[in-house]
Formats: sequence, structure tokens, C-alpha cells
Amino acid sequence: MAGATILALARLIVATLLGLAAAQALANSAVELAAQRFEQSYRALEARTAQCTSMQRRSVSVEALRRFELTPEELEIALYVLAERAVEACEAPAKGQLLIDLNTYRAVAARQGTALQDTAINIEARLFSEAWRRIEREATAYRHLPEGVRRRLEALPEVQTPFDFFQALEEIRRSR
Repeated sequence: MAGATILALARLIVATLLGLAAAQALANSAVELAAQRFEQSYRALEARTAQCTSMQRRSVSVEALRRFELTPEELEIALYVLAERAVEACEAPAKGQLLIDLNTYRAVAARQGTALQDTAINIEARLFSEAWRRIEREATAYRHLPEGVRRRLEALPEVQTPFDFFQALEEIRRSR
């Protein structure tokens, strides 16, 4: 009887250890899966960024912008901000998914006591620093334009998708 109890106890211990090992393997798999999803999202963002960058070759008619009677400097500022916003809007779905997957990866890794890959940390820092620089630019010169003018400019279909800011800038400068 004592032998049967010891054998049952030994089986229970082995089953518990196997269960713990399986649980740890499952936890490691969750971290790996979250890291893979993050890496896939990053590759998707890179592809989307390339696509949005290629769209910047599209020229925009500056004539549509002249009717706002802005000074050349104000028009340059408006074009710059609108070009940046168009690229940001183009990349937004992929960036959003990347941030979701990054936060999932961070939560799963934290729960398992695992550190994030350096790549994830660097990407997050870069994304947020870009966002803050954009906000700073918009908060300065562009915000000095009358609100009604900004709203009408932003509603123009020509500037809602990425366009060649430099081509438009050259056109403005040639016409001075």
C-alpha cells in the first residue's frame, strides 16, 4: 500500500513537472508569437512607407492653393504641413497595427518576465519622436494661418494623398 502511494505521488510530481514545463513552453510560445506579429507589422509598415513615399512623386496643382491669397511663405508652410499630413494619413493604418502589436508584445513579454527586443524599443522611440516633431511643426507657423483657411486647405482633394512637396515648392518659387 505504501508502495502504491509513493508511486501515485511520484506520478503526480512528474505530471506536475510536465505540466509546468508545458506551461512554460506555452508562455515562451506566446512571447515568440507576439514578437513575430510585431516583426510582421513592422515589415508591413516598411512596405506601406515605401508605397506612400512613391506616391509623393505625384504632382499637385498649386493653382488650387493660390485662391487662398496666402503669402508665398504661408503657402510654403501650408504645403509642407499638408504634405506631411498626407503621408501620415497614408501610413496611419500600418502604424496603428504596429503599435497594437508592439503593445501586445510588451504585455506578453512583461507577463513572462522577458525583455523586449532592442528593435522593438528603437522602433517605438523613433515613431514617437517623429510624431512629436510633426506636432511641434504644426503648432508653430501653420497654426498662425486663419482657421477657416486651414480648414479649406485641408479639405482640398489634391493634398489629401501624398504629393511631391518639392515640385509644388519650386512652382511657387518660380511664380514669384
